[in-house]
This record gives sequence, structure tokens and C-alpha cells, in this order.
Amino acid sequence: MRRSIFFCALFAAWLALGPGAVSAMAQGGDDQDLVEQVQEFKRFYRTYKDKESKIEAIKVLKGVDCPEAAQALFPLLSDRDPEIVQAAVEVISSFHKEKTLGPFLEILPKLKDPAARSRLVEILGRAGFVQAAPVLRGMLKKERDVPTKVGIARALGCFKDKEAVPYLARLLKDRAPQVRMAALDALAEIRDKKSGNLVVPLLKDPDWRVRSAAIHAARVIRIQAAVEPLIDLLGEKQGRLRMEAADALVDITDCDYGDDQAMWKKQWARLKSLHFKIPSDDEMARRKRKRFENQPRYKKFKKTITYNGITTTSKRMLFVIDISGSMRDLVVDREKFKEGGYKSFQKLEIVKTELIRTIDNLRGDTYFNILAFATRIKPWKKKLVQANILNRSSAISWVKSLHPMGAAAPGAIPMGGMSGGLALGKTNSMGALLAAFGLRPDKIPDERAIQKMGRPRNDLDTIFFLSDGRPSTGIYVDRDDILRTVRVINRYRKIVIHTIAIGEFQKDFLAMLARQNGGQFVDLGR
Repeated sequence: MRRSIFFCALFAAWLALGPGAVSAMAQGGDDQDLVEQVQEFKRFYRTYKDKESKIEAIKVLKGVDCPEAAQALFPLLSDRDPEIVQAAVEVISSFHKEKTLGPFLEILPKLKDPAARSRLVEILGRAGFVQAAPVLRGMLKKERDVPTKVGIARALGCFKDKEAVPYLARLLKDRAPQVRMAALDALAEIRDKKSGNLVVPLLKDPDWRVRSAAIHAARVIRIQAAVEPLIDLLGEKQGRLRMEAADALVDITDCDYGDDQAMWKKQWARLKSLHFKIPSDDEMARRKRKRFENQPRYKKFKKTITYNGITTTSKRMLFVIDISGSMRDLVVDREKFKEGGYKSFQKLEIVKTELIRTIDNLRGDTYFNILAFATRIKPWKKKLVQANILNRSSAISWVKSLHPMGAAAPGAIPMGGMSGGLALGKTNSMGALLAAFGLRPDKIPDERAIQKMGRPRNDLDTIFFLSDGRPSTGIYVDRDDILRTVRVINRYRKIVIHTIAIGEFQKDFLAMLARQNGGQFVDLGR
């Protein structure tokens, strides 16, 4: 019943545009080949009973940029299945012609259903349809729906619309942290120097995710007024924010005193007395070109934690470890691993040894958890726990008990709560990542539901994700589907994801996962 009402509301809104809009649609089929593809879609789509065939049919229309295709896909935005909806959004977002997307601008303000509005806003933003900017700015005056406000902010950022800055300023005062984050991200995309003073107050926002977004915006826009608040953030208990603030200070001032708050205060007071002005963007670019590229910055920070060569100042972290059947295999590059003091050259034994060493060195003010995965997912604890001596001992004992899933090796003890069998030894990367975000591993989340979620209880800010192979089971196994889903979720979580690979396989998925989520990728070897 709800689907029927939603469908009628959407389609009635389209038809309400009147004969002019309908004729514009009809005249869009100049390219007969495109029109024929749409006709074939209409003919066969209803005959498909399984979701996979429906999604494949929808994706055939990707790039078929004509009004008929938009009209055919429009009703699918109301489908009950979020994967069908996502496929339709993805395909319509591939259209760019004004005659194809233009009618949406008249429909959008008239839609009463907030889900319909937020989906159309997402489409226009992803399509880069800059003609939508005036309509979206106007909607912000009265819009109350949080996901729609988030979508509008992101779209205006994608458009790099400088006229949107006063409208985004209102969103910086919104009660929902998701909206404040989206507005800051948009200002970072627009990079208008005049917006700098709007960003600075958010460096003291009560939500750490908003503070992180404000640090990024201040760093990108390069705001001199942000220097002193950023120095204050060097005293943050949230270790990752301290690192981000230090990096921002370097990029704004071209001075580098690491995360030493006392030194920054002393030197900044001296520079202020000399009426110091930060270097221009052009000057900074010239200076950077002269420096040695990719010089590691992490070495300058104190109180760091290192796992498999990745160093972090985070104090709230999750280790996600692959224990699929292939982790029983031996590494090929034995010369590389022979000095590591490992019990054997088995991949999981190497991983366990490194994780145990890291856990043993965690500081008492760090909170952590461990999640092991194969086909199924099993966490050590239900939430992050303090790294006191008892929890470290318990974690080390649990890690030692882990064995590769799948066909049982002689004497192997399956992970608690799991049993053997080849079917259980696959690599469910999507499920593990969803569980890491605190979501159900067997269900793709709806973006609107994610947007409406409050602040995560654990305040997790860093994930270490280790695997030895490509995804082979779970809701999604396609690399692009997994990457897209993680990007959507992480827009609102701001979690850094570091990835570690071990073994022989195509590692571009793990490298891209880290790159898209602010992390580092490390290849331990074959």
C-alpha cells in the first residue's frame, strides 16, 4: 500500500508538469537507437522475476541519455528493494542532457514525499547538473528533512556553487550533525576564501565528526583565523583529530612543529608579533614542488600505535581480520618474512603474531575491538573496550585461538560460534565492513536511514582491514558495489580505513578502499 501511494505521488508529480513537459519528453528521441533500447527495457523488465535480472536490465540503460529513459526509470525510485532504487539512481545520474534532466527541476519542489525529494537531489548532484543550483538553493529556505538537506549541501558542493555559501551558512547551525558535516564538506569543495570565518566556530563543535570535517575544510580553504583553534585541538583526547589538526596547521602556515602544542603556541605568538601572513596558495604550491614528495609525516607524532607498518594516533580503533580458508596457505616471499619471528609461514599465523604484538603495546587510554570474518562475522567484544591489562590479555588469548575457516586442519579449533565446512571459508568483505560500521552484515542499508542515525555509541574513528583475497561471498562481491556502499556510509561516519594485503591476488580493491576512506594501503607481500 505504501509503495502504491509513493508511486502515485511521484508519477502524478511528473504528469503535473503539463503538456509542455510531456511533449519535451516525446521529442527527446532524436536518436532512434536510444529510444529502441528504452522500448526493449519497457517490454521485458516486467517479465523478470529475480532481482539480479532486473538490476542488469536497469544498468543496460546507463548512458542512454534521453527523456524516454528517464521517464521509464523514474517509477523505480519508489521500489521497495533498495538495490533496485540504487541501480535506478546510478543510471539516471549518468544522464547529463538538459532535455533529459530538466523536467526534474519542476517536479522536485512539488514532491511532498521526503524520500522522493532526497533521491532526486542525489541524482542531480551526482549528474553534475549545475542548472539545478538555483532550485536547490531555494529549497533550503523551507526544507526540514535531514537527508534532503544533506543531499542539497553535497550537490551544491559538487557544483562548486559560490552563490550557495550564504545558504550553506544556515546549515552550519543545523541541529543535525549530519547536516553540519555535509555543509562543511560542501564549503571545502567550493573553496571560497570568504567562507573561512564560517568554518572556524565548527572547530569547537561537540560532535567529533563535525570537528573533523571542519579541520578538513580549514585545511583546504587555508584559513589563517583557524590557526589558534587548531592549536587548541592539539590537546584533543581524540588522537586522530590531533593528527588531523597538526597536518592542517602545516598546510595552512607552512610551519611544522608536529603535534607539540606548547611549541606551536610559542612559535605562533612570535609569528603574530611579526604580523605574519600565511603564504598564498600559489606560493604554497611552489614550495611543495621543491620538497621531497611523499615524505612520511607520521614519524613526527608522539604516542602513536603501529600495525603492519601503518602508524596512527587514534585511540578508538577496530582490527578486522580475514580468517577465510585461504589464510591457511603459506606465503611465497619467505625471505621477506623469515626475520619476523613467526611460528610458521602460514598467512594467518603471521597476521596473528603482528596483531598480538600491536595489542600488547596498546596504551591504557586506547579503546579497541577485533572482528574476525570468513563467510560469517564474529566480533571479539560487542563494543570498543579499554586497553587495560585484562582486556589486552583476553584479546591476545582470543586471537591465538583463531584458525582459518573452511575444511578443518588437524587439531584446528574453529572460531567461537562457528563450525567448519568449505562454505564457511569464503571471504565476506562486504559483511565484515558493514559489521565494522555497526550495521547488519546481511542487509544493504538505506542511505536515508544512515543519514538519520544519531552519533555512533562507540565513536570508532579508525579501522584496520586485513585480507588475503578478493570478496567471494556476501550481499556484494563486486568491487565497485562494495566501494560505493562504504563511501555512502562513511560520508556520515568519517572513519579512516587502513587496508593491509597478504598473499597473491589482485590488490587494487584494498588499495582503492583505503584511498577513498582517508587511509593507507600496505602490501605485506606474497
